[in-house]
Amino acid sequence: MSSRLQTALSRAGAVLNGHRAGLAAAGLGLLALAGCGVASDSVALNGAAQPPAYNGAVTIASDPPGARCAVLNGQTVVGEVAATPGTVSVPRGLQTYSVRCTAPGRMETVVALRPERDFGVHHPRPIGTGILQNAAVMRTGSTQRYPDVTVHLPPERFASAAARDSWFAARAEALRAATATRVARASRAPDANIYSAEAEQQRGEEDLAALTAQQNAVQLGGS
Repeated sequence: MSSRLQTALSRAGAVLNGHRAGLAAAGLGLLALAGCGVASDSVALNGAAQPPAYNGAVTIASDPPGARCAVLNGQTVVGEVAATPGTVSVPRGLQTYSVRCTAPGRMETVVALRPERDFGVHHPRPIGTGILQNAAVMRTGSTQRYPDVTVHLPPERFASAAARDSWFAARAEALRAATATRVARASRAPDANIYSAEAEQQRGEEDLAALTAQQNAVQLGGS
């Protein structure tokens, strides 16, 4: 073999080895990024146990129990519970539903049933081959779930403004705590959620506004 051919083969081998090293480094980088993506679920949960994957069933409860409730998509009823607690089927997606409950001696109450991240299933990150998968779940909501909900129905009439304000203050505190949990998860791991911390905060403010409107409609004094 001529020295010129040996030199050419040596250079080719060096180039090939360089490509192999580059591919290996790229592979390790992708694995590291994937590891960060998987870890973000646990970061978002902040030590809470990973829940089982959503099975499509939402439990509707009420305080007091025994209320009649309907789950609506706009004006269309998609599920009903004759007397709480009970379950309705709600498929994965991005649609926001309304839960409307009535009970004797109580104000009709409507709450939003919104999708949230299902930490029981994998949510692909927009990295490498996950870019298209992430776009699909962002469009379809296939990694979202609907939470169980308890609808609190205030009395139609309160004896005093102080009694009314105390009841609604407790509900407002509970709503703020629930919002804070969702905002914290979205803040800790933005890539593990479809909804940003700002969007979660906006949802919480909408719930508080609805509660305030209901409080303003309450009657006071004797029947």
